[in-house]
Amino acid sequence: MFNVSDIYAHAKKSFRQLAGSGEVLLCGVKANGALQMGNKLMVTRPKLTVVFGFSYLPALVFAAFLGAANLSAAAFVDLSSVGVFIAREAFSSTELADFYKKRAYNPIWVGSTREQRKRLTAFLDALDTAIDHGLPDQERHAGEIRTLFLTADTNSKLAKAEIAISQAYLKYARELHTGLIDPVSVSRGIARKRNSIESAVLLDGISSNDPAAFLATLPPSSMEYRRLRKELRRLREIVASGGWGNPISETAIKPGDRGPKIVLLRNRLIRMGLIPQIANSEYNGLMLGAVQGLQARHGMIPDGVVGARTIRAINTTAEERMAQILVALERARWLNHPLGELHVLVNLTDFKANVIDNGRPVFTTKVVVGRTRPSLNTPEFSEMMTHLVVNPYWWVPESIAVGEVLPELWKDPLSESQLEIFHPETGPIDRMAVDFTKYSKQSFPFKMRQPPGPDNALGLVKFMFPNKHDVYLHDTPEKQLFDKDLRAFSHGCVRLERAFDFAHFLLATRVSVSEAEFKVSLASGEETKMYLDKPLPVHITYQTAWVGADGVTNFRDDIYGRDSAIYEALQKAGISAT
Repeated sequence: MFNVSDIYAHAKKSFRQLAGSGEVLLCGVKANGALQMGNKLMVTRPKLTVVFGFSYLPALVFAAFLGAANLSAAAFVDLSSVGVFIAREAFSSTELADFYKKRAYNPIWVGSTREQRKRLTAFLDALDTAIDHGLPDQERHAGEIRTLFLTADTNSKLAKAEIAISQAYLKYARELHTGLIDPVSVSRGIARKRNSIESAVLLDGISSNDPAAFLATLPPSSMEYRRLRKELRRLREIVASGGWGNPISETAIKPGDRGPKIVLLRNRLIRMGLIPQIANSEYNGLMLGAVQGLQARHGMIPDGVVGARTIRAINTTAEERMAQILVALERARWLNHPLGELHVLVNLTDFKANVIDNGRPVFTTKVVVGRTRPSLNTPEFSEMMTHLVVNPYWWVPESIAVGEVLPELWKDPLSESQLEIFHPETGPIDRMAVDFTKYSKQSFPFKMRQPPGPDNALGLVKFMFPNKHDVYLHDTPEKQLFDKDLRAFSHGCVRLERAFDFAHFLLATRVSVSEAEFKVSLASGEETKMYLDKPLPVHITYQTAWVGADGVTNFRDDIYGRDSAIYEALQKAGISAT
């Protein structure tokens, strides 16, 4: 028979080896020696039974009852330690069980050490400010955690509080770092994967010497995110004070107009903070300048004419603008990972593409994006640009071939003469020898392409970042479309106004081909691929609200309705623009 000290030492060692292995049967023996059979108190290994109890004598009695005398050892572990209860509470979660096992089941939140108090205070302070990040208000949750901790008067309750706080922390940390909702669950047009962060990283980080500093690293670190948070606070105050007053008349207003509709416009602009208190009832001067500034900040031509789009922008409520900021913050969290020191950033709602170098735009061009019909919307995603193609062929997508070209061929086989038509097996066909009316949209067997040339739908150069959406950047012969402020006209690809300037930028930074060689290839009329020395990240985004470095907030129309869907999902998750 072992002496008590040998048994205790053996038990501690055995418990550390076995706890969290999936073989621990949690149980208890009452201190007075009565067996509590509802929760069996034993871990069995070949030739070893470890019996857990609140005192060693009842444990040894229980071991004898189980026949432990025939085994190598009957060992005792003191269940009065909070660590044992933490092992039990963490058992059902692999991520927590692994973390606490490495820490010998010592708590990181509950307890009286300075480090534990500092860590818990940092987390509770973070919960109190969650609303400033556009996350659900955590004030009530923080209060529940405080109550859970303060009322934990036994080791069992302390362990429950410890694990509950860790679970709450992991949930909050992930929401702060990568967003509240899964982007792909909102719209099929959002093909964006959130950056994952391991539980071990989060738990080790909060266990560091400066937990508050670690928490500060979780949200996006960009100045744009900080400016959006500031704008959220401003709009929240405006909403709380009653908003921007009465909407203006839906009748168009031109410079020089007078009357009651001008008074409504003046009062609205005053409430919006765009002009000072004035008594003017004629639309000119300060009011005209304020409207032109508003139009520019909303992506409109700043002509000062208060038409349908301008009226809609002015009449948008503070709550609606706040909702846009909330969505913008969520989108920023989706992109909370390195975008690349040099990268291309396309904002579909702004109809612009920028090349960003270490946070600074170094190239900008207008773009045309997919139409507002759902099947033609340009998707949101990120990929790596690998090459450009000079004098590209345009292989007509099947949806366009059967949806737009085939109906014309039914009427006239010589229509759409710029296109070459091929049979997949036999090659080019004689249009006049084919009765296209025999083919339906489902049975049409042919492929179509447009040869290189100035009238090619892709223009004279395209930029490839291979993706499942078959979307790329390209030149276009339809230059007149760039004169419009709303430019949703394509079948999904992104057309560049300054395609050649963009090509020259790549030649100077990423392609080992001289401009002279580029010009020779262009003049040849032959399709030529030119590969980038290093792939270039391309991010197709959809920002309807952002705050520039000048502190000016810009808004754009929700052209595809995606922001509305995101805000609806945020509301279901507990966020509201009130």
